[in-house]
Amino acid sequence: MAIEESFDKILIENNKKREGVIIAFDETMLWKDRAYGRSLGLADYPSIGNRALKENAKIKVYNESKVLSDPVLKKQFLVAKDLLEGLRKGDYKISEVFDINKLTMYVALCNVFGGGHGLAWHNLRIYYNPITNKLEPISFDSVGGYKISSLQDYPFVNEDPVYITKLAEKLRIVSSQEYINTITSKYTAQLNQLTAILNDVYPEYVFDIKTLAYNSNFIKKIIFPINLVNADIVSLSKKTLAVEIKNLNNFYVSIDKLVDLEGKKLDIETEGPIVLKPHELKIIDITLKNAFNNAFVSKKNKKGGFNYPKDVSKLRLIGSIQGVNFLYQNEIGTTASNTNFEKNKAYYNKLQRSNYADFLFVKKGMDTHQIIFKKGDFILTKDIKIPAGKLVTIEPGFTLDFTNNASILSKSAIIAKGTIKEPIIFKSTDNTGGGLFIDATVISSYLEYCKFTNLSNPQNKLWNVSGAVNFHESDLIIKYCTFKKNRCEDALNVIRSSFEMSNTQFIDTFSDSFDGDFVTGKIKNCQFYDSGNDAIDVSGSFLTLTDILIQNPLDKGISAGEASTIKGRNITIKDGEIGIVSKDLSSVILDQVSINNTRLGFSAFQKKSEYGKASIAITRLTELKIEKEYLIENGCKLSIDGNLMPTVSNNIIDQMYGGDYGKSSK
Repeated sequence: MAIEESFDKILIENNKKREGVIIAFDETMLWKDRAYGRSLGLADYPSIGNRALKENAKIKVYNESKVLSDPVLKKQFLVAKDLLEGLRKGDYKISEVFDINKLTMYVALCNVFGGGHGLAWHNLRIYYNPITNKLEPISFDSVGGYKISSLQDYPFVNEDPVYITKLAEKLRIVSSQEYINTITSKYTAQLNQLTAILNDVYPEYVFDIKTLAYNSNFIKKIIFPINLVNADIVSLSKKTLAVEIKNLNNFYVSIDKLVDLEGKKLDIETEGPIVLKPHELKIIDITLKNAFNNAFVSKKNKKGGFNYPKDVSKLRLIGSIQGVNFLYQNEIGTTASNTNFEKNKAYYNKLQRSNYADFLFVKKGMDTHQIIFKKGDFILTKDIKIPAGKLVTIEPGFTLDFTNNASILSKSAIIAKGTIKEPIIFKSTDNTGGGLFIDATVISSYLEYCKFTNLSNPQNKLWNVSGAVNFHESDLIIKYCTFKKNRCEDALNVIRSSFEMSNTQFIDTFSDSFDGDFVTGKIKNCQFYDSGNDAIDVSGSFLTLTDILIQNPLDKGISAGEASTIKGRNITIKDGEIGIVSKDLSSVILDQVSINNTRLGFSAFQKKSEYGKASIAITRLTELKIEKEYLIENGCKLSIDGNLMPTVSNNIIDQMYGGDYGKSSK
């Protein structure tokens, strides 16, 4: 330190203040603790065993002998000490014990001059003003002149709104170009002179006046942020708009009004001013008057009103940082965060926990990894959850009745080998049961002589799948099984897996019988009766079909989409709506095909712009009682015994999906 003024009466008088006391936190214990640590070979600032913190430091007074021997000054010291101690304990707010204007200007100056070192607790020097009965900061040991990387604050702020708002006001002042210009023009010459003098003794010392400009811009970036708040709609009714607002700043924020894109104030009501604490998230209910809807009525046709979600992009919240008072227009998003997040998190974690050992029909095998569902009739009233790393073996003669939306959820393969005399049965007699979901297994599952009857899709409050029986990233083999009267979108849904299915029947399914997404599989000697939608529907898949009978599909017998390839032979489709469809870069190549009593035999078209044209190639075709043989879109192909059929239109899709053909046309 080249020059340092002592903390005494002269310092106070030089600043034209009434005589009072100067207090500080006693640093003695801090330095002794650090010295003790170094003597033990520890770091300078050990976090363990360090009792020399501001919470424990004593409060001292300068010129103690004089102060304690003078009744007036002693009383001032005791009052000042109580104020600082009360602030430290949280009994007072900082704005209640300090001259808040002087304090916040000091903190703002420490930041713009890069002198945050003076805000460390052991560098605080505090004057008690006996006239105002307030504490005032004394600048000390600031070590200024450095570029800042964050805003430094005074200790014991504790989110005091008065302090935070007043600090924002002072930061705007000291970071303004006008203030920086005044400082540099007034003091640059003197600073250069002092720097030159210091360089005689300390040649390494450098002071760059441009640091002020850098620090002021840093402060501007904080008090003039790009985004004031995050705002998203929680709910909307005719009379109320609920908006979730998250303050993105370290300062208090006010939301003043709601406007449209042209800045016109919309006719609304709120319960008092909307103020958000630093980083606070709250939901605001805004009452909508009749004129709100009128602001969104089309000028052209005089119809409409506010239309969610389209018109949300036309809304703007007007707000500001308190103390800075720069108005922001803030967009509003369409969807807020889930207000039940914590509740859902607990529920989600509960869903992950395995519980297979809780069920009477489960027994452990000789191998600790083996789980056995033992023979017998059982009722499932809650989900059974099986973790990865197991092998589930189901004994012949096992029957499970699903109730209460219960399902089997397994991350391990299932080996279910029934017999003709003792099949394995999964059913729901009261129509309340779920189904099966097998996920990410290491080895293949095996289903033989299994019956799946009257099941629905596994689901809970957070999640659901589309099939009554689902295999996701889990290879499988199915033989001699029956899927009957399933009550959901798909009877069997296989996703991102390889499979083989033979000698299996699908009977009276609610929607699609078999749905394959990104699969490689073979289906042989299988029958599909009375499918509520498609009998076989695949996307992004490679499928081989052999000896297939499809009867009475209410939409499509076979549907290939999203760049699928289906090959096969001996295919019979009868008594249905549509025979075979190929769309979106898919290819269907079939030999020995019979289509009978069907409204539309074949269709090929492009439905999704990201894909391309589709094709169908048929050999040895037999057709009887076909209302319309084919609808082929321009650019797509249908060949029958090597002969290309003519294309008819670019609007095939308008005639499908219930336009002229499809389930909804009936």
